[in-house]
Amino acid sequence: MSRAIRMLILIILLLFGIFELVYGFLGVSIYGIFGVIPESGLPAILPLIVGVFLCLVSVYLLSSMLIKEGRMKRIVGVASSYEKITIAEISELSGVKTSNVKPLLFEAIAEGLLHGVIKENTFIRKEAEAEVIIEREVMVTRKAPEKCYKCGASLNPQEVEWVGPDQFRCAHCGAVMTVETERI
Repeated sequence: MSRAIRMLILIILLLFGIFELVYGFLGVSIYGIFGVIPESGLPAILPLIVGVFLCLVSVYLLSSMLIKEGRMKRIVGVASSYEKITIAEISELSGVKTSNVKPLLFEAIAEGLLHGVIKENTFIRKEAEAEVIIEREVMVTRKAPEKCYKCGASLNPQEVEWVGPDQFRCAHCGAVMTVETERI
């Protein structure tokens, strides 16, 4: 699941938690802490408890995600600046605990943020490989019809007026025709 989708889900949970908090506060203030909300039959305190839980969990997960992303950016910035650097040096320069550096480096490599390998306790940067695209060329011949489909006049491909890469105009009646292509 992408980072944006995870963040969107957590924000929706946070908003739902805030809604539950407001609904719970209204229920508690109107019907008392142990009262029952008549429309729903729920205890007034239940939406309050659900709202607190959802808000705490979503805020915790959002902050954890943002902290991890900040660490990842610092590590990627340091590691991409050197051809060869140890995990301890990355930790020192980025301010991230040594125990967190290696897993974050593996994740950055997997996500394509860094290109390189980790051998023992050293990150060795490699340049991104160029993507090779092999296209197959197909040879074709273009044939113009011998006679106009509209007026029946004989056509000479050297004497027709071309109106596009695959279309020409009959010199006699002005009908536009398409050439036929055949694979060789």
